[in-house]
Amino acid sequence: MVEKNVGVSREYNAFELSKAFSSKDSTKIYRITAVFGQNPRRFPIQMTLGALSGHFIKILKYISASKDTNSRQVLAGAVGVPPFFLDEYQMAARNYPLKKCIKAISLLKDYDYRSKSNARGSADDGELLLELVSKLLNL
Repeated sequence: MVEKNVGVSREYNAFELSKAFSSKDSTKIYRITAVFGQNPRRFPIQMTLGALSGHFIKILKYISASKDTNSRQVLAGAVGVPPFFLDEYQMAARNYPLKKCIKAISLLKDYDYRSKSNARGSADDGELLLELVSKLLNL
Protein backbone atom coordinates (compact mmCIF):
# COMPACT_ATOMS: atom_id res chain seq x y z
CA MET A 1 0.00 0.00 0.00
CA VAL A 2 2.89 2.39 0.81
CA GLU A 3 4.52 1.69 -2.55
CA LYS A 4 1.27 2.45 -4.36
CA ASN A 5 0.67 5.78 -2.60
CA VAL A 6 4.19 7.06 -1.93
CA GLY A 7 6.33 5.40 -4.56
CA VAL A 8 8.87 2.59 -4.50
CA SER A 9 9.72 3.50 -0.93
CA ARG A 10 9.76 6.54 1.29
CA GLU A 11 13.53 6.29 0.93
CA TYR A 12 13.40 6.94 -2.81
CA ASN A 13 12.23 10.47 -3.47
CA ALA A 14 13.69 13.84 -4.42
CA PHE A 15 13.75 15.04 -0.81
CA GLU A 16 15.85 12.07 0.29
CA LEU A 17 18.14 12.63 -2.68
CA SER A 18 18.60 16.27 -1.67
CA LYS A 19 19.28 15.25 1.92
CA ALA A 20 21.85 12.69 0.73
CA PHE A 21 23.60 15.43 -1.25
CA SER A 22 23.73 17.59 1.88
CA SER A 23 25.82 14.93 3.61
CA LYS A 24 27.52 13.74 0.39
CA ASP A 25 26.31 10.19 1.09
CA SER A 26 27.40 8.74 -2.24
CA THR A 27 26.02 5.25 -1.53
CA LYS A 28 22.53 6.60 -0.91
CA ILE A 29 22.78 9.06 -3.81
CA TYR A 30 23.68 6.32 -6.29
CA ARG A 31 21.01 3.97 -4.90
CA ILE A 32 18.29 6.62 -5.28
CA THR A 33 19.60 7.63 -8.71
CA ALA A 34 19.45 4.01 -9.90
CA VAL A 35 15.80 3.74 -8.84
CA PHE A 36 15.00 7.04 -10.55
CA GLY A 37 16.75 5.92 -13.73
CA GLN A 38 14.79 2.66 -13.80
CA ASN A 39 11.47 4.45 -13.29
CA PRO A 40 11.56 7.57 -15.51
CA ARG A 41 7.78 7.92 -15.61
CA ARG A 42 7.46 7.87 -11.85
CA PHE A 43 10.57 10.03 -11.32
CA PRO A 44 10.86 12.40 -14.32
CA ILE A 45 14.32 13.90 -14.64
CA GLN A 46 12.95 17.45 -14.89
CA MET A 47 11.25 17.13 -11.49
CA THR A 48 14.43 15.72 -9.98
CA LEU A 49 16.52 18.51 -11.46
CA GLY A 50 14.04 21.08 -10.17
CA ALA A 51 14.19 19.64 -6.65
CA LEU A 52 18.00 19.55 -6.68
CA SER A 53 18.18 23.10 -8.06
CA GLY A 54 15.91 24.32 -5.30
CA HIS A 55 18.05 22.54 -2.73
CA PHE A 56 21.31 24.06 -3.96
CA ILE A 57 19.69 27.51 -4.13
CA LYS A 58 18.71 27.11 -0.47
CA ILE A 59 22.31 26.14 0.34
CA LEU A 60 23.43 29.31 -1.43
CA LYS A 61 20.93 31.36 0.59
CA TYR A 62 22.23 29.75 3.79
CA ILE A 63 25.83 30.58 2.88
CA SER A 64 24.91 34.17 2.13
CA ALA A 65 22.79 34.69 5.24
CA SER A 66 25.27 32.98 7.57
CA LYS A 67 27.82 35.69 6.77
CA ASP A 68 25.53 38.28 8.37
CA THR A 69 24.01 36.43 11.33
CA ASN A 70 24.17 33.41 13.61
CA SER A 71 20.50 33.64 14.60
CA ARG A 72 18.73 30.38 13.76
CA GLN A 73 15.44 32.22 13.28
CA VAL A 74 16.95 34.72 10.85
CA LEU A 75 18.84 31.99 8.97
CA ALA A 76 15.72 29.82 8.74
CA GLY A 77 13.76 32.78 7.37
CA ALA A 78 16.45 33.60 4.82
CA VAL A 79 16.61 30.00 3.59
CA GLY A 80 12.85 29.50 3.76
CA VAL A 81 12.85 26.42 5.97
CA PRO A 82 11.84 25.65 9.56
CA PRO A 83 14.73 26.09 12.03
CA PHE A 84 15.04 22.33 12.65
CA PHE A 85 16.31 21.91 9.05
CA LEU A 86 19.23 24.31 9.54
CA ASP A 87 21.66 21.61 10.68
CA GLU A 88 21.25 19.93 7.29
CA TYR A 89 21.98 23.21 5.46
CA GLN A 90 24.96 23.92 7.70
CA MET A 91 26.40 20.51 6.78
CA ALA A 92 25.57 21.08 3.11
CA ALA A 93 27.34 24.46 3.17
CA ARG A 94 30.48 22.75 4.50
CA ASN A 95 30.30 20.16 1.70
CA TYR A 96 29.41 22.73 -0.98
CA PRO A 97 31.02 26.07 -0.15
CA LEU A 98 30.17 29.08 -2.30
CA LYS A 99 32.16 28.21 -5.45
CA LYS A 100 31.10 24.55 -5.41
CA CYS A 101 27.48 25.51 -4.82
CA ILE A 102 27.51 27.90 -7.77
CA LYS A 103 29.17 25.21 -9.92
CA ALA A 104 26.46 22.72 -8.84
CA ILE A 105 23.70 25.13 -9.88
CA SER A 106 25.46 25.66 -13.21
CA LEU A 107 25.68 21.89 -13.78
CA LEU A 108 22.00 21.48 -12.93
CA LYS A 109 21.10 24.19 -15.45
CA ASP A 110 23.24 22.50 -18.09
CA TYR A 111 21.66 19.09 -17.50
CA ASP A 112 18.18 20.59 -17.51
CA TYR A 113 18.95 21.96 -20.99
CA ARG A 114 20.36 18.60 -22.09
CA SER A 115 17.31 16.74 -20.80
CA LYS A 116 15.04 18.93 -22.95
CA SER A 117 17.09 19.02 -26.16
CA ASN A 118 19.11 16.99 -28.62
CA ALA A 119 22.25 17.91 -26.67
CA ARG A 120 21.78 14.70 -24.71
CA GLY A 121 23.00 12.62 -27.62
CA SER A 122 21.86 9.03 -27.22
CA ALA A 123 21.74 9.14 -23.42
CA ASP A 124 18.43 8.39 -21.73
CA ASP A 125 17.22 10.25 -18.64
CA GLY A 126 18.74 7.70 -16.26
CA GLU A 127 22.15 7.99 -17.90
CA LEU A 128 21.99 11.80 -17.82
CA LEU A 129 21.08 11.77 -14.14
CA LEU A 130 23.87 9.34 -13.31
CA GLU A 131 26.41 11.49 -15.15
CA LEU A 132 25.18 14.61 -13.36
CA VAL A 133 25.27 12.96 -9.96
CA SER A 134 28.86 11.83 -10.54
CA LYS A 135 29.89 15.36 -11.42
CA LEU A 136 28.09 16.85 -8.41
CA LEU A 137 29.76 14.39 -6.05
CA ASN A 138 33.19 15.25 -7.48
CA LEU A 139 32.86 18.99 -6.85
